[in-house]
Amino acid sequence: LVTQGGDVRGAGSVLGHLSQQGFSEQLQQRLSALLPEQAQEEDWRQALETSLADLDAATLPERGAVALVGTPGSGKTQLLATLAIRALAEGRRGRLHLISMDNQRFGAREQLQALGRALNTSVSFAVDAVALRDQLADIPGDSLVLIDTAGVDYHDKASLDALSAALSFAGVELRVLVLAADRQPAIQRQTLAAFATLEVAGLMLTWGDSLCLPGELASWLLQARVTWFGTSISRDVTRAWMPADKTALIEHTL
Repeated sequence: LVTQGGDVRGAGSVLGHLSQQGFSEQLQQRLSALLPEQAQEEDWRQALETSLADLDAATLPERGAVALVGTPGSGKTQLLATLAIRALAEGRRGRLHLISMDNQRFGAREQLQALGRALNTSVSFAVDAVALRDQLADIPGDSLVLIDTAGVDYHDKASLDALSAALSFAGVELRVLVLAADRQPAIQRQTLAAFATLEVAGLMLTWGDSLCLPGELASWLLQARVTWFGTSISRDVTRAWMPADKTALIEHTL
């Protein structure tokens, strides 16, 4: 929305191309009602802040178990690495534990083991709900436990029910849906509806860098109507994470 040279495009030129810049119809209507004719950068910032007022954003807790759930290929394991790196950067070394429940994907165990060695943090593998419950019982209560679950197709109700039962049996109440930004909108909607049966607390968006237009990310999050826990915006796990912060989202949009 702001040109590389720092000039701010006037509302007259920008409002005529909001849809071309990736803004949903909902955001177009909100921004159109708030922006003056010759909008400056601060006008855009305030208009976006008002337009995104009902976007529910939250942060992950510093301790307890968090299960990452989602369909195959949604980016759960890479997101796990990103979250682990962030936790270590915040000084949680010794209070971070990674668990994999993915006993289906080829190489999943080796991938997590390699991550644990690279980060010098503890990892374990839970073959079933009983193993997960026992492992969680042995981990200190002030630890952050990130759980990588096996991918489940959104139309596989039996597997979704089984995963929900396993997490409930193990006492994992915080489940976060990992959803890829590059999936077709219809599949995204069906995935959101299907995983609602797991009583997910919210979602994390992956592959945010696949959304190339300025308004796409904010529009997508607003339309999802689910609590937002953050977005990965780069394939580089060391600098990928955008926390669920509206100010950061607005700067990203600008």
